[in-house]
Amino acid sequence: MNHPAVHHCGLVRIDQAGLDFDTVGDTADRDAGGVRVVVVDDHEMMLDGLRTGLQRRDHFDVVGTAQSVNGFLDSIANWQPDVVVADLTLPDGTGLDIARAVPGAAVILITGLERSGLLHDTVAAGCRGLLSKSVTIAELADAIDVVARGGT
Repeated sequence: MNHPAVHHCGLVRIDQAGLDFDTVGDTADRDAGGVRVVVVDDHEMMLDGLRTGLQRRDHFDVVGTAQSVNGFLDSIANWQPDVVVADLTLPDGTGLDIARAVPGAAVILITGLERSGLLHDTVAAGCRGLLSKSVTIAELADAIDVVARGGT
């Protein structure tokens, strides 16, 4: 599926056939048009900015934030997100660890780093997308919409 807005914002397309993305998210909310989002970043300013920017969108509900892998894992059952936006580098692991720990989760990895092998690692961990932290909130929102619908 080619989505021009996502291509424009730099979302790396990652096709993961056979994953059941409804195992984590609440499909009733998604069917009603709402997308439940969790943001994981170790920088409070990033968390606040992403939460505020996404909450301004009518159909996003930021149901939780965490500043670490363990903080996310401790609360995932309560949040039941459709999409997780996770920083690559966290104090106790990586966003890749989040994707590995919750198979089937629709994880979009965000990073300010460029490193060899990152795309391969992202695909291997089961992430649904990879974005630079330089994208706008509108571009991130487009990517979240695509991933929430099962795209990459």
